[in-house]
Amino acid sequence: MGDTSDYVYLAFYNTMQTSDATHYLNARIAMDTNNLTLAQNELNMIADTNTINHNRITVGNIYLNTWAQDNYMLSDEQIRTLEVIAYSDPLTNGDAVYTARVMLNIDPDDYINTKSALKLPPKPQAITENTVKVYPNPTRNQITIEFRDAISSNAIIEIYGNIGNIVFKDYIQQGNYIKNIDVSKLNAGIYFYRIITNETKIATGKLIILNK
Repeated sequence: MGDTSDYVYLAFYNTMQTSDATHYLNARIAMDTNNLTLAQNELNMIADTNTINHNRITVGNIYLNTWAQDNYMLSDEQIRTLEVIAYSDPLTNGDAVYTARVMLNIDPDDYINTKSALKLPPKPQAITENTVKVYPNPTRNQITIEFRDAISSNAIIEIYGNIGNIVFKDYIQQGNYIKNIDVSKLNAGIYFYRIITNETKIATGKLIILNK
């Protein structure tokens, strides 16, 4: 149209296209599609000029060097770094706080109850064939959870988005050793799951949902 408002909107659009928030969003999208090179490039373009950006860069780099490569065993240094971010206020420290909580298996309720004590969260446990298998992964419509033995108590599977928001929850009855889960309603991307029995986390990992 060519009026003054058009130039204002165009200037705003151009600013957003090159902003740190857009670089982080692009990095998240690239992580969801497992394009790790693009994700790293976008992270590298974020200016480390404030706490929110610093946390995004820090957590993003730890994720790319561990979970993105199917390595869920974090080093002590990585755990300490994530812990500081995970136990901070997301209103002032940004959305990377939620990602850090997911990677450390910190529940929002646990955070509220223990943040004053700053208790060290448990290390993510490695998934082994002797404990539980989750397959196929990647998947499109369904996953199967298979325990080595029939479970002696009820279990829960929870699936989280990469900012720590729970997107799916289901129950596994006592006595079962195998459970089929319909994940067809989840959008394509990278998610994180955990399986709990007797209030103990027995498995965590990354789940990739492919385009339908």
